[in-house]
Amino acid sequence: MTNKFYYLLFFISSSFLAFSQDMQEGYTYLETAKYQQAEIFFNNILEKYPDNKTARLCYGRAIGLNGKSEEAKFIFTILLEDYPSDFEVKLNYGEALLWNSNFLKAKTFFKGLVEEDPNSFPALLGYANSLSNLKKYESALLYVNKALVVLPGNSSALDSKKYMYLGYAYQKQQAEQYEEAEALLKENLILFKDDEETLLNLVNLNLISDQLDNISNTNTLLEEQSTDKIKFLLEGGFWKIKRLVKEESEDFKPEQRTVEDLNIKGINYYPQVSPWDMFGDAFLKSTISNDFKIIKDNGLNSIRLFVQYDDFGKADVDKEKLEKLRLTLDAAEENDLNVIVTLFDFYGNYSVKNWTLNMQHVKIIVSEFKDHKAIIAWDIKNEPNLDFDSRGKVNVISWLNNMIDYIKSLAPNHSVTIGWSNVQSASILKDKVDFVSFHYYDGLENLDLRIKNLKNDVGEKPIVLQEFGISSYNGIWKPFGSSEEHQANYHKKAQEIIAANNIHFISWTLYDFEIMPKKVVGSLPWRKNVQKRFGFIDRNGTKKAAFKFISH
Repeated sequence: MTNKFYYLLFFISSSFLAFSQDMQEGYTYLETAKYQQAEIFFNNILEKYPDNKTARLCYGRAIGLNGKSEEAKFIFTILLEDYPSDFEVKLNYGEALLWNSNFLKAKTFFKGLVEEDPNSFPALLGYANSLSNLKKYESALLYVNKALVVLPGNSSALDSKKYMYLGYAYQKQQAEQYEEAEALLKENLILFKDDEETLLNLVNLNLISDQLDNISNTNTLLEEQSTDKIKFLLEGGFWKIKRLVKEESEDFKPEQRTVEDLNIKGINYYPQVSPWDMFGDAFLKSTISNDFKIIKDNGLNSIRLFVQYDDFGKADVDKEKLEKLRLTLDAAEENDLNVIVTLFDFYGNYSVKNWTLNMQHVKIIVSEFKDHKAIIAWDIKNEPNLDFDSRGKVNVISWLNNMIDYIKSLAPNHSVTIGWSNVQSASILKDKVDFVSFHYYDGLENLDLRIKNLKNDVGEKPIVLQEFGISSYNGIWKPFGSSEEHQANYHKKAQEIIAANNIHFISWTLYDFEIMPKKVVGSLPWRKNVQKRFGFIDRNGTKKAAFKFISH
């Protein structure tokens, strides 16, 4: 668990406002986080005034804050070449380094800016955040405090400071320096009175360090600001999890099929007629069985399925859905396919107030199928790192950490993993999961190096490339997209990289789809149409050129 960083928001200076009142609308978009509108606004300004520094800076900020970090960095790099001594340009270039996770370079750059102007708030905060991203928490706290001397009470600096404390405490916890970790968390509670994330981390620390008696003290603080669900969870749920994990490990050691033994060669599966609604009204076991036979007959041995939290009834699990999942697992067993079941799909509320409900959902499903021969692993959550910014990295990782323990207590003979959306996040909780899983949809030119770096990070832990693929769509909404031939070459090259690195794989996906629900990629046609064409088999049931490389 590293920090959730609130990257510094550099305020538009008086030099910006001096340019023209006509740009006030754009400034308002930036200040109110309407970055798409700001991007369009300043792009229009630049069409009239392409060399205007203010408009270029604002446009760079707009696209950077709108998720286009590489483009923003390019713009600020050019600006820095044009205005090498402009301090404001330097600050924005430094922030672009943070947006792009160039933390080492950002540290060196911001250090120079602090030396240039020791009283610059954004330079001090930028340097502090750079250090914090590099897990240099002691130094980071020193400089965030200096920033707060310049601007006392600044919310961005205070947010950064809080998460620095949380990151520093987690670092101590990982080193088994529990007393120091506890001291940092308690200091954070003094600075940020009764902060729920800090209280949650204190509970986790007490569990990990076996200080179960301290939980009730922390629980008292949580009760003062929360519902009875937390009281039940901390007094009952947490204790039961901890005790059950201990009892299972001491009294029952079932034989477990490991990923290394299985040599996973798999595919993510949805039926062609009902993607993302697999267990709905269109469910037919015969259709699923036929698909599973295609998968097995073409050299694959595993599938990955998805259980959506809301769709399955949340804490009150739908019995009909449960029965359809059972029929699906039976079909997999009949076709000699292993199954990884992904839980909590399309779920994004990690608050401790909902943990009791989440655990009830898990208990019903996992207990029902803990002895099913087809299941080899539970995937806790699909791409949880995409929720770090909106839900809080600390919250997400704490939730995952406890769900791992709970599921292992319910099904000790099954492996557990997390389906991270990228390789950068894949080593999070590496010591808790049984195998590391990540998704990859970037260019293949970097895949080999990233796998090797991940191997260095996770040691002997098995690695599964859990999602990868490329769309063959190149129609009106993306005229320069990929072709079926391009898709085939992609999968051929991907399989070569997978084999060379001796890792496991689960590709995306068996079929092209006619239907693409809005909740998957939104309503924009250029996104929906591209997403429909990732399959190895087209809409008419014809095998595409990539099918030749579905398993090797």
